[in-house]
Amino acid sequence: MEPKDHFAEAGLDPEKGPATWDELIEYAQKLTTEDHYGYVFGAGDSGTMMFTFVPYIWCNGGDVMSADGTQSMLDQPEAVEALQLMCDLANEYKVCPEGITAYGWTESQDAFLSGKASMIVLGSAAVWSMLTGEYDINAGSCLIPSKDGVTYSSFSGGDSLAMVYDCANPDVAWDFIEYCLSEDVQVEEMAQYGQLPARSDLFDNQYFEANPEFQVMREALAVGEAPYSLKYNEMYVPFLDGVQAAINGVMTAEEAFASAAQNINALLAE
Repeated sequence: MEPKDHFAEAGLDPEKGPATWDELIEYAQKLTTEDHYGYVFGAGDSGTMMFTFVPYIWCNGGDVMSADGTQSMLDQPEAVEALQLMCDLANEYKVCPEGITAYGWTESQDAFLSGKASMIVLGSAAVWSMLTGEYDINAGSCLIPSKDGVTYSSFSGGDSLAMVYDCANPDVAWDFIEYCLSEDVQVEEMAQYGQLPARSDLFDNQYFEANPEFQVMREALAVGEAPYSLKYNEMYVPFLDGVQAAINGVMTAEEAFASAAQNINALLAE
């Protein structure tokens, strides 16, 4: 059975995903059976958790770092509450696979694609793979649930274009950047093959109009965020250590993110 079948079997609308944290818990409980779990996430990989979990912090009014990038915000109530949600899904409600802290991107996605889990946070590339049949799965898409069902968020990330300060041919480099941001590339090379345009004014195009699933991606992009820090990669270890300590029950969510924030602040101060 596939995700939409799981929803129908559980008495849920296959065309409507959970909008709030309470609905996420409710749906995940109804979807958890002897054959499949209600929700899966990759708590064994820092990058996966950054992309798929941090939006829960953002939509709850929290953040990873302060606006000036000098302090971690993981020890604030909004972030702790989001981490507690993941702990509760795994431990209190038991709607996630056992050993979730060993699941990375591959394991969590495989669980979903194989029908062993009914809900997961993925991105536009996965939606395109489902639409084209590369992923042989009958699934729908919705925004990442928020606590209030009103304030949504998502992780907005991808490849970046930059011109180094000592570029030998800045005019040529700028011409290339403008070409990459042109309609020919953004629509005919990206949107046509399921990639989100970097330009919001090009989201209205024939390819996305033909696939309503990408309207959800459009909404997600409109509320997309990303942390900015020269210490971004270095923060991965203390961030994941905190997540895993809480889910494994070694620390409370508050203790785990307080420890993570302390370690990240030490990195930011270097």
